[in-house]
Amino acid sequence: MQWAVAAAPSPSMRQQPSTVPVLPAGAGKLDGCLLIQLRRFYLGDPQVQIQPPGEDYLPALLAAYRDGARLRYGYPLFLYAPEGAATDPLIEPLSELLKRQLDALAPGADQARILKDNLSRLEAILRQALAPTAWPVAAAALVKQAGQVLQDALNLKPGPRDHLQADLDRLCAALPAEGQLLGYGGHVAVHLLLHVARRRLIPRYRQLSEEIGQLLQHLQALLDVEWNKSAAAREPGAVADSVGVAGSRFLDPAALARIMGQARGGRPMAVTRRARIEAVLPVLEAFQARTMPMLATFVHAGSLAADWLQNLPACTAVSVADPCAEAAVLFDAQAGEFAQVFRAVRIARLEVAGGYDPDRHDPWFAAFNWEAFSRDELLLVPPVVALEAAAAVAGDRLPCASRLLNSGRPVQIFLDVCPGLNPANQPGEEPLANYQLELGYLGIAHRQATVQQASIARPQQLLEGLLAALDGARAGMHLIDSGLHANSAVLPWLAAGAAVEGRAHPLLRFVPQAGADWAARMDFAGNPQPTADWPVYPFQYRDAKGTATSIELAFTFADFALLEPGLRKHFCVIPAALDAPELIPLTESMSRETEPDDPHIPYIWAVDAAGGLHRIAVSRQLVAACRDRRDYWRTLQELAGVRNKYVELAQAQVRAEAVEAAVAARERLQTEHAAALDRVRNETAGEAMQRLTQVLLGMDLLTAGQTLVSAPKPPPSVPPVAKHKAEAKAPVPKAAPPKSVPPADSAAGEEPWIDSGLCTSCNECTNRNPLLFVYNENKQAVIGDSKAGTYAQLVAAAEACPSRCIHPGKPLNPAEPGLEALIQRAAPLN
Repeated sequence: MQWAVAAAPSPSMRQQPSTVPVLPAGAGKLDGCLLIQLRRFYLGDPQVQIQPPGEDYLPALLAAYRDGARLRYGYPLFLYAPEGAATDPLIEPLSELLKRQLDALAPGADQARILKDNLSRLEAILRQALAPTAWPVAAAALVKQAGQVLQDALNLKPGPRDHLQADLDRLCAALPAEGQLLGYGGHVAVHLLLHVARRRLIPRYRQLSEEIGQLLQHLQALLDVEWNKSAAAREPGAVADSVGVAGSRFLDPAALARIMGQARGGRPMAVTRRARIEAVLPVLEAFQARTMPMLATFVHAGSLAADWLQNLPACTAVSVADPCAEAAVLFDAQAGEFAQVFRAVRIARLEVAGGYDPDRHDPWFAAFNWEAFSRDELLLVPPVVALEAAAAVAGDRLPCASRLLNSGRPVQIFLDVCPGLNPANQPGEEPLANYQLELGYLGIAHRQATVQQASIARPQQLLEGLLAALDGARAGMHLIDSGLHANSAVLPWLAAGAAVEGRAHPLLRFVPQAGADWAARMDFAGNPQPTADWPVYPFQYRDAKGTATSIELAFTFADFALLEPGLRKHFCVIPAALDAPELIPLTESMSRETEPDDPHIPYIWAVDAAGGLHRIAVSRQLVAACRDRRDYWRTLQELAGVRNKYVELAQAQVRAEAVEAAVAARERLQTEHAAALDRVRNETAGEAMQRLTQVLLGMDLLTAGQTLVSAPKPPPSVPPVAKHKAEAKAPVPKAAPPKSVPPADSAAGEEPWIDSGLCTSCNECTNRNPLLFVYNENKQAVIGDSKAGTYAQLVAAAEACPSRCIHPGKPLNPAEPGLEALIQRAAPLN
């Protein structure tokens, strides 16, 4: 999450305090029973005397944010005007808005230097000014007042003061018109809902009002036409009214009425249709007379004060014992009034179009209620909001809340939750005695209701959840943490953020209308490090000798619980001098399998107000609560698809199947290759032996012997004519097998070559030098790189070749030793 720090507009928990905590050195003699006392505390012995941490002890990762006056965070919020453009944002942190506006007004590094340097002080003044109020205030006026306070605090000389005032005036003028500022408080969700309702309802009301105005004109025109057909329209008085006073000077209304006579032409309107039109006219005219639409109705059990409600325009509030039950009644009454309007609008549309069919439409409109509303009509009904405490809904009021969520009525339930306490606990019961009742998980079980678990510390996500609920026109449950229940040693904003970090209040949103599958409906965004059990951040401290050390610390539910006064008895400060192997970090303890006789005592790190770093032992009950929070977090991970065991198993199975298929394919290819290689080898060996047999059988042994002794002399030249005659008379010789000849590019046998057609693939040559001798695509030897071997290897290979198909040629390297003997050995082979 985004944590607050001094002098940083968008801080994070990774930032460290300016004063690094110090780990004190152990001193003095320890009591030998201390470890036994710690174990008794861990096991929950009520008789043991412990030293609980004081209110100034904070989780180590929160030590940087102790001074609330120096913190900057996302409040106040700037609320844009509801009548703004549809593309305008609804809210924006004031710090971001002021920085953006100031950068646009003074882009230079030296422009508005004083105001830029003191922008954080201006924000702090605004936060302090908004602290007593519980409702939005006009932004421009408040910023102007804060600018005056800043001027007085800086006490500048006249010149710089005038420059600062001019920059402040320009900044105030640049703020969006009619914007408001909202400070941090317990009713932020109420104001955001009203802000959304203004942005959504006012344009819809305006559009409906325009349509109703047009329908009224058309209906009145239909009645005027019908009246003109009547005899009354031809009475002298009616004619006089129609021509007016000026017309009466030139026309005699009585004579004109006699001339007009009786009405002729179209058939008169049916009596039932006329009555139907006349019945809807006053309903539509009454709606047109409305000025400001109702924005929302709040039902509460005393959580809203009367003076606070006076500052909420266009809304009403009702205080009852059971807000959820009363909210359903109020919605039905309110929807009944709108049913009259929507029925009149639908009838008017049909009458104007001439499409009203009494046999079809009369039964429909006789039973017309909110369940027959279209989505657009439901969105015109102002929301009814039940403000409840989580503990109340988890108790006796749970059946009413469940019925409301299942009823389909678009009523919203706001639950004020305290993440550190179980809402299902009875009064006076131990806070950690039972497993936590998860109302958000229970709300999702209703399937058709929008459910969000949000924090006021994350206003943008809270706003998005409200938009999804209102635009979905269905029931919704919103579990909202304000952080106001935590220790006053930290800001409520920081405590609410710690609840999100410690998995005490995970953020989630379930929107049924978002899609047909769970992945589309479940939104898990905003949670820190969502794939991990606990978020982990770097932490720096110094030991007693001043040596800086950096470690990784997890922010667990126990760290958040240290902020809760009601859970402080589950902590015990461990003396610095105590060093025993039984003391282990909480995260390490939770990774172990729990055993009844486990001797280990888990602890977390905390920092006191003086900057001392301490180990704080936690009770077994709190460890169990941490495991419960972790298990629920893992459940949410599975629902959101972040770390789903079924997906992991499916992925592992797919990988195993892919590996198995690859191994099988490789083995099959190897088998096929070996079989093909044996087949080719056998076939080529047979062909080679057949060729060799044919050559030997077809050779003249005497000529062959002479060939081995000396090369034949070239025949004498024959004249062309004689040669032609000789060829003509010569008999056609029998086909003989082709003889091997050296390649055309070999210079008269200088280079080595192989008669590949005679090769039997015996591997004799390739085993000697696989670079010099290689196989071609037919698995027969050819010369590869003639420079990759020696002439001695060529001669030896030629001598060993069973088919005598290797011809060494002449040596390529004249410096190779023993060439004379090699050339003599190669002569019969060439």
